[in-house]
Amino acid sequence: LQVDPERVVRDILLLSLAVWATGVSRGLWRTVAGLLAIRALCKMSPASRVDPVVLKALETVRPDCPIALRHIPGPVSASSWRFGKGTVFGSGNAADSLGDEERYEIYIHELAHIQRHDSLKLLILSFIRAVFWFHPLAALAANRYRNHLEASCDAVAIRRGQIDRHAYAELLV
Repeated sequence: LQVDPERVVRDILLLSLAVWATGVSRGLWRTVAGLLAIRALCKMSPASRVDPVVLKALETVRPDCPIALRHIPGPVSASSWRFGKGTVFGSGNAADSLGDEERYEIYIHELAHIQRHDSLKLLILSFIRAVFWFHPLAALAANRYRNHLEASCDAVAIRRGQIDRHAYAELLV
């Protein structure tokens, strides 16, 4: 029985490529599924009434795109997305459970994400993670970058907001 070393190397490389391509396709599928979920959420969620606190926050943080407010069911929380038009998702009955100052801080934080194009940065990051899915430092770097984006928007909310940093930290918890 003779073994051709070149064929063994070629087979190992092909197998490695197949495993890598499977990981990349899984990562890209997760990204596409997330984008489709956000798109469906935008279509399904009703537009929120214009909160005067949002208008005040828009005067402080001026994104360079139109903003849509959407209401989604669930506990009180907020998130934002920007792809062409900025969208701020708010859940729960924030108007009843949070005061104007707290809602203002939340809107400042979310509008800062939109102003800084964080959605696009996270989208690019998800593609990079898909390509380098096998490398543990890629996942570590991606998590640190995501935390940095959140901390940067927290800093904007504290700097431009109306409550001190301890009250803002309580709001996050």
